[in-house]
Amino acid sequence: MALLNFLKVFQKSGIGDNVLVLDVESDSVKAVTINTDLSKKRFQITALNKEWRESQFFANDIIDSNDLQINIKKVVSNILRKNKSIALKKMIIISGKEILESASFSLEFPREDQAKKIEMAEIKEVLQKSFEKIQSEIIKGKTGEEITPEDEFRIVGGMVQDVLVDGYPVASPLGFQGKKISLNIFCSFLPTSLFELFGDLARSLNVESWELKHRTGLLAEYFLEKIKKENAVLVNIGSHFTESILIRNRHIKNINSFAIGGSSFTKLLADQMGIGFNEAENLKLKYSQGKTRKSISEKIRGLIAKETELFERQMHISIKELLGNELMPEVLYLSGGGAMLPELQDVFKKEGGVILRDLPSLAQTEIILLSIENDESFLKSSLPISTVSDASMIISGFALSNAIERNGLNSLFKSLIK
Repeated sequence: MALLNFLKVFQKSGIGDNVLVLDVESDSVKAVTINTDLSKKRFQITALNKEWRESQFFANDIIDSNDLQINIKKVVSNILRKNKSIALKKMIIISGKEILESASFSLEFPREDQAKKIEMAEIKEVLQKSFEKIQSEIIKGKTGEEITPEDEFRIVGGMVQDVLVDGYPVASPLGFQGKKISLNIFCSFLPTSLFELFGDLARSLNVESWELKHRTGLLAEYFLEKIKKENAVLVNIGSHFTESILIRNRHIKNINSFAIGGSSFTKLLADQMGIGFNEAENLKLKYSQGKTRKSISEKIRGLIAKETELFERQMHISIKELLGNELMPEVLYLSGGGAMLPELQDVFKKEGGVILRDLPSLAQTEIILLSIENDESFLKSSLPISTVSDASMIISGFALSNAIERNGLNSLFKSLIK
């Protein structure tokens, strides 16, 4: 994906804190510095850079942490060289399935004395037990019962989405009585080795704080907050994976993914046309923007036809698994750099298409392509945003800076994530 042009700083400088946002994938790292003033809800992008190494990454391969570290060091060095006087206060790292995984966990805790009012000490105990159970479920799901040092992982994010006492939703269980407390918690985690790599980077940059966030989860939160939909499916077509999130009652209920993304089409063009990966990526971008000659466009359409059909079938299976036995929501949001391919937009929107065929629903699902033009704050800032992929990174960083606490339990749960 092409880089954004270098962006000019506000004429009025020094409006707030400087935040470094990194969008990290197995074969590429994008970096952007953002100057923020949260009191005035203003921000300005001061620089952007990207490093990309041709990758032979496949879904079952182990990520080469050395290559990843080289990419990160290069992109950070380049962006700071352009901003020699910048003092970074915070670093936000955004990633997806191939590096940072996420899942929603439902937990129940019976109470010995149902007549006793729930006190803060009991809430803290429930959250501690929740954290321990989530750790156990992640280990069993990823490694089985036997754990080796290479299998170690780190929970890096958590959000308490649902709180119920005897099945009734409450903002906080404090002061209630009942037989059981039920929680739904959305957590993100990654291998400890990668966590340590990012930690070393934060220390070398001397930032005050740093965070890891799941890309698709951030996008879901941001756009649902703006668009005010209760139920939705968000599909993010990344480089190597396509991830889907099911939103129910404004909560992330389920996540599913499969190993086809924008890079699958790039690699296909590179192999079939006998060109390099980077050249194929640039050609794909021009084609997506309608900037290739008619003869070239027709050739590309022919070359990617079978891969598009495979994507369509896998997408149908993924959404079916995502829904389980539930109804398809009334809206599906489409995002990510891969979503720029006209063919991938068409397979979602065409009447009688495979993706939404035979899915249980009460009404026709509306397909909405998420783009920067839909967002008022970016329109007001007059930024020359040209791709959904780059826009996603910027939106995620800004959304995080303005994160909304869903309930008072989040800060307590986050304190357990050290």
